[in-house]
Amino acid sequence: MERYLTYCTEPNAWFEGLPIGSGRLAAMVLSYADCDKLSLNNEFLYTGEYRDRTVEDVAHFLPYVRDYLKKGDYFRGTMLANTAFAGLGGISGFPSRVEAYQPAGDLYLEFIGESALLSRELDITTGLCTAKRRVQGAEVSARMICHCEQDLIFYEATAKNPFSVKVNYRRVADEKAKTETIYNQEGLEFTCSFVGSGFRTLARVFTDGKKAVGDDGILVENATYLRIAADILAEPDTEKPLPEPEEQTFQTHCDAFKEKMGGFSFRLFGEELKLPTDQRLQRYCAGEEDLGLEELYCTYARYLLLSCSLCGKYPANLQGKWNDNINPPWKCDYHNNINLQMCYWFAEKCGMGECAKLLSDFALKLQKNSGDIPKKLFGCRGTFIPLQTDGWAIPTPESFGWGVWVGAAAWIAQHLWWHYCYSGDVTYLREEAYGFFKSTALFFEDFLEEDEHGIFQIIPSQSPENGFQEGGQGPEVTLCVSSSFDVQLVQDLLTYCIESAKILGVDEDKQELWKDIKNRLPKPQVASDGRIVEWDKDGYTENQPGHRHLSPLYGIFPSELFTPEKNPKLYDACIKSLDYRMSHEGGPSGWSRAWCANVYARVKNAEKFYQHFSILLNDFSTKSLLDLHPPGVFQIDGNMGGASAAIEAVATYYDEKVYLLGALPEHWRQGEVKGFCTPGGHKISFAWKDGKLTTLAVELGYGETIEIAPCQGLKAGIKLSGKAGEKVNVL
Repeated sequence: MERYLTYCTEPNAWFEGLPIGSGRLAAMVLSYADCDKLSLNNEFLYTGEYRDRTVEDVAHFLPYVRDYLKKGDYFRGTMLANTAFAGLGGISGFPSRVEAYQPAGDLYLEFIGESALLSRELDITTGLCTAKRRVQGAEVSARMICHCEQDLIFYEATAKNPFSVKVNYRRVADEKAKTETIYNQEGLEFTCSFVGSGFRTLARVFTDGKKAVGDDGILVENATYLRIAADILAEPDTEKPLPEPEEQTFQTHCDAFKEKMGGFSFRLFGEELKLPTDQRLQRYCAGEEDLGLEELYCTYARYLLLSCSLCGKYPANLQGKWNDNINPPWKCDYHNNINLQMCYWFAEKCGMGECAKLLSDFALKLQKNSGDIPKKLFGCRGTFIPLQTDGWAIPTPESFGWGVWVGAAAWIAQHLWWHYCYSGDVTYLREEAYGFFKSTALFFEDFLEEDEHGIFQIIPSQSPENGFQEGGQGPEVTLCVSSSFDVQLVQDLLTYCIESAKILGVDEDKQELWKDIKNRLPKPQVASDGRIVEWDKDGYTENQPGHRHLSPLYGIFPSELFTPEKNPKLYDACIKSLDYRMSHEGGPSGWSRAWCANVYARVKNAEKFYQHFSILLNDFSTKSLLDLHPPGVFQIDGNMGGASAAIEAVATYYDEKVYLLGALPEHWRQGEVKGFCTPGGHKISFAWKDGKLTTLAVELGYGETIEIAPCQGLKAGIKLSGKAGEKVNVL
């Protein structure tokens, strides 16, 4: 099994480091010839400048916006809606009140004397990062972890011959921060105060060498070991013991992390290449086959999500939990119109429901903090989530030009529904998810406007983040009446409400109301050229025909509204729309390309799936395999989306059936998947060779019945029934 990222060269940029994390804490490890640098993060570091933000009473503008849009005056409708409802950020020229995720600072271990880096490595099955170097002619080995149970950062450097090293701490210059660093014989304390919050970094230094404390660090001389325990406290007044790491400390972490990674595996069997990862990537980009690298890429995504989650309270942001910039791209925020969701597409399938629960918990924070924001904005009750937010989980729109969108809560609801479907946890459904569904539906009960034909329209609506020329020279996103995407989201949301109420045996009157609304939503349309109609009418000319967002294709993936059995015309229209996007240079970023790969995998187009999946490695990966957004910006969603697509290619679930090997590339001649999870709590393990299923085993879940569609090696398909936990070897 491919498990190591290995290098013999130094990182040339921060995002060529090796990421470790416990969920609450994170570190990008950058090992150089003479230094280990740990770029540190805590998941909840924000300045607090806008922690109490709210919105003005602007709901009285809604009728005017609707009137413009219904008359087809999209320019005026879009501009007025942005002025009223979108906030001051974005293209307005005013600063956004979404706060940037802040770095904690950098812990430096600087070795004294002539040094040379021998290797640096990350074991993605255990979360152990190591570096070896030669210092003054002797080998020094270092290892680093974010302990997945103790929730602390541990570092250890050891050598047979004595070495000397300087320990210090630095943070990038920041005019918004007041900082102080204190060094003593015990270690160091770094404090940072912002206008509305602050944090502390604590590190204890353990060694058999001699310590000399100065204003700029701690010099450790003639040591055979140096051990550090560190913590970053987002609540500066709290205290937490920092024990000296021992061999058992590292072992318990590795054992626990490995166990959590081990519930699912994805294997591709081919030639084993004993080369550093950057050399393998270079060969791959030159056209050489490397199935092991593709397998590594997929396993790495699960490693990243686990490292974002284990001891955390917040979901992965645009860079997971890793950031070195006080003003990172897109503020390293929570983007709720694809990027946040994409990070969790594979979580439930891979048995990582604990990780997905963090997204659910965050949704409930946003629900709690909605307060009177929907009422002030739109005159509506219920839950509203904007396009973007930060760790304060305050749902105020903050992006002029993009921010007038009401579909985020409905999309995030999909993940709460999945969490129930995969776990069967009725208590969770009753006490957490159903309340979110119901509150989000309440918003749409108020927001939808019945037209003269009895159809419930969504006004204003958008198709993130696309626009059409008929909308005039306004913002990039053109508002309309009932975009196809928004209608699909509301349709799914109401299904979650109805099905949840049935399961829980509640709200019969509400069930009837939701059914009525669902039946009277606008019907998605097929355009004259065979594509799905993206906005409210056929014939609009896209501003960007190859637009990065595939919003109108939600119904084919990640939803299952459009399948060959349920809605073949719209299914085909979605495929034609995607082909059209790609013919106009679509998929211009890592996450966008990953979305393309997922859709092609869902529609069982193996050739196009593999084309787009391999481009993720070719064009959108750093040397440390982190996802890139042009022009060279780390953005983690493409990593997660790419792994989702690979899994989707060999195993997917929709229409209450499992489909195996549906988009299997010819390059993947032999492989194996263990622990693929489905709704109903079932787990499936299977292997294939030369395109044909060779083994198949099923562990039945709470649903007690599962159907697997025919495929090569299983021509008739099967339907299994039995008690939860029962194991059946089919092949």
